[in-house]
Amino acid sequence: MSIRVWILLVVLGMGSSLSAQPVLRIEPDFTESFLAGYLTRLDSSHALSIRKLPRLFDQFRPVDEAVVNYRTDTRDHYLLFRLDNMGTQPRRLVLNLQQHFFEKADLFLFAHSANRSDTLLSQQNSNWQLPIIKRPLPYRLHNFLIELAPGQKVTAVLHTKVDPRQQRSKALIALYDERNFLRYDANELLMQGLLYGAIGLVFCFGLAFLFVTRKVIYGFYCLYTVAQLGYILNINGIYGHLFDNPGWLANPAFGSVMVLLSTACHGSFYLRFICLNEYAPPWLWNLMNGLLAVMLILSGWVALQPDNSPPYQLATYCNYAYLILIIGCLGLGATRRRNEVLIIALALAPMAFLWGYYSLTGRFLPSNRFMFVSAFYPVLVFEMITLGVGLILRFNANQRRTLLELNEVSRNSARQVIQAQEDERTKIAANLHDDLGGTLAALQGELSMQNERHNEQLQTALDLTRRASHDLRLIAHHLMPSTFTQIGLRQALQEAVDLADQQSTTRVLLISPSPERRLSPELEINTYRILRELLTNALRHAQASRIIVQLIFYPQFLYASVEDNGNGALPPLQTNGQKPDSRTGMGLKNVYLRASFLGATVNSESSSTGTLIALEIPYDTFPAPHPYPAGRRPSAF
Repeated sequence: MSIRVWILLVVLGMGSSLSAQPVLRIEPDFTESFLAGYLTRLDSSHALSIRKLPRLFDQFRPVDEAVVNYRTDTRDHYLLFRLDNMGTQPRRLVLNLQQHFFEKADLFLFAHSANRSDTLLSQQNSNWQLPIIKRPLPYRLHNFLIELAPGQKVTAVLHTKVDPRQQRSKALIALYDERNFLRYDANELLMQGLLYGAIGLVFCFGLAFLFVTRKVIYGFYCLYTVAQLGYILNINGIYGHLFDNPGWLANPAFGSVMVLLSTACHGSFYLRFICLNEYAPPWLWNLMNGLLAVMLILSGWVALQPDNSPPYQLATYCNYAYLILIIGCLGLGATRRRNEVLIIALALAPMAFLWGYYSLTGRFLPSNRFMFVSAFYPVLVFEMITLGVGLILRFNANQRRTLLELNEVSRNSARQVIQAQEDERTKIAANLHDDLGGTLAALQGELSMQNERHNEQLQTALDLTRRASHDLRLIAHHLMPSTFTQIGLRQALQEAVDLADQQSTTRVLLISPSPERRLSPELEINTYRILRELLTNALRHAQASRIIVQLIFYPQFLYASVEDNGNGALPPLQTNGQKPDSRTGMGLKNVYLRASFLGATVNSESSSTGTLIALEIPYDTFPAPHPYPAGRRPSAF
């Protein structure tokens, strides 16, 4: 067979191959297309000659989706599609590539006829190193303008090669009408602006908590947001918009550094957020921190040697190891019923779904512009905001825990002070009764004998001695009622009321209608001390004709009050939680101390007709305040 016959067969085969490929018809109402079903693809280990490229059109193989998967190769990729302007007006179309780090991005337009397509009409070149102003269209990503005359048919060949430092990459290829592209790009920039603003707010929030709490977890949160922002600006080519010469910021190595730094801070934040060190084996905690430290070191290595490939491979392995280990840590936290794990799962669920969609698009799932491009922004904002809410909840929980610890320290201090007071009272009462009481008893006996010898001349001294003995017994009784633990709170209080009623012109009564409930010694003795102090104050200052002490044992708390019908001159007690005034006397300060120790709620009312001071004393250790029964405070009058 002659050479001419072979050439004819090749030409006929090429023509039949081209004629068999679907043609995208640009109707007058055309707005956009992802070119699904219109693409054919050819991969090469080297760049092909433009002159020889038309001869290879028959070797292109169909591509079902417009998402090009570059995997980890460094080959040259060629995509071919055919366009036919069906309208009577010229059309301006924009070919958009949703990928920034193309080492090569070239578009060749060939004239198309029924049997051949080898005449080069135009050529446009772009790559990530090319300044935006010098690209075919001055946008942050790579876009090419395709101008079609009425009825014109063209064959477009897109030549791309991804920078090897990207390792694994996909690109969504879309064709837009120029007006529709401008509208799409404006919406895309708006969404990105909202994302950057949200990241900025989240960063300020984390920074504020870092200064307030001085906790390292908030520092990792801030670094994570900053690294994410740096990575997003890098892969979207925003630095080229912001600076005339962005330098290393626009380099793919900078994006890799941000990914490694983001992952290291992300992991450190998660480990501390779920409090892994509290329940995980030490080896797991050390392994995770060691892996994150390696990733941090790798980020520095990549920054210093951006063109060295081994760190990129090692970084990929570290990322896989981190993903496996962090899932294991979260699973361990879930088995321990840590609420923080639920917050993290909620934050990561949309991102995990989007990552799964991204991985399967182009092979098992159809392409969707919003899911492939735009959904990333709200999902990332959702993750950061959810983690921020989790930090707020954690901060509140820590504050509550700290407050409980401070309350416990305060109660322990109060217990020690009160116990010291009670010990001192008991010791003084015993010394008075045993020593001074014995001395007065001996003196009284001696005076009685001498009084008989001297014909009652010492009767006055004897009476004073007897009065001193009586007063001594009263003082000792006030310091520590005899057999207090046996007789109980109500009986001890009844004795104090009876004694006050006998020694004063004021009528003093005790009202306790409910059955008595024996309580812990600490609660009973402190309640007794409080009521004794309030009763003494009322006798001294109120100028009342009647004082009523109430003691009511409710199911959940003990109600105790001292009420008088005096002149209202008693210093009022504040509600629970407020400190006493600096002018308050030692007696009332003691009342505050003991009430705080018991966790009691103190209320007071004072007017010209009298004063009421009431306490609600819970039976348990740390109660919540209880309202008065039937919505009103009981009154003795």
